[in-house]
Amino acid sequence: MSLLTKTMSLAAAAAMAVTLMSSASFAEDGTGQQLYPLFTYRTGPYAPSFIPFGAGNVDYLRYINEVEGGVDGVKILVQQCETAYTIERGIECYERYKSGYNGALTAAIYPHSSGLDVALTDKARVDKIPIVSPGGGQNIATDGRVFPYQYPLVFDYWSEAQIIVDYIAQQAGGYDKLKGLKIATLYHDSGYGRDTIEPLGILSKKYGFEDIQIPVPHPGEQQQTQWQ
Repeated sequence: MSLLTKTMSLAAAAAMAVTLMSSASFAEDGTGQQLYPLFTYRTGPYAPSFIPFGAGNVDYLRYINEVEGGVDGVKILVQQCETAYTIERGIECYERYKSGYNGALTAAIYPHSSGLDVALTDKARVDKIPIVSPGGGQNIATDGRVFPYQYPLVFDYWSEAQIIVDYIAQQAGGYDKLKGLKIATLYHDSGYGRDTIEPLGILSKKYGFEDIQIPVPHPGEQQQTQWQ
């Protein structure tokens, strides 16, 4: 997972922006409200990356409800569901809340997991439930003609690779300055973490830089050796 901290920050911002299209009360009765199923992973190996994000997410939604009065007068009903960042528990959470809760309907599902995003592809198509994955998701899902219910917002892993190279070129003074440079990528050694390898390989051939790939073992919290 390259640029983990930056990706998580952008994902949080995008999730909040899309949430504004819907809206969150923390009461049990959901009549007249919009359901926001918050898939959490406060347990498991990825808990350190979610805990601060999850806290900010909940606080922001509470602010929208209590200070702004909801969005266009519609408040958001938040229901948290712990996945421990496992696909099995994520699917359980999806099935539990895909049809709403206590009178509040579900507008979209935010899996907060690239693996779960993939696992929900066929289910979302059948159930007609949008799957929103800010700063992640499947690059092929950008084609809405084929994946009408997948929304990889802000960027996916392929466009992320292009954004990184664009920024380096800007700092270097142009794309022609990339030739001969060594660009190292620390990536999370998982299925989604390896998604940037292919596009970076293509870009290295196009611009002539040396593409160095350095894996970070699961769960990715310890990176001292890779940075030495």
